[in-house]
Amino acid sequence: QHNVELVVDMVRQQFKKNMHETDPEKIQKMKD
Repeated sequence: QHNVELVVDMVRQQFKKNMHETDPEKIQKMKD
């Protein structure tokens, strides 16, 4: 399922964008 790979890639990009984010609540929302 390359669909899963697509989602994983999107999550990775979001993570890179939000790497400077240190607010636990925002990080928790990102994980959900």
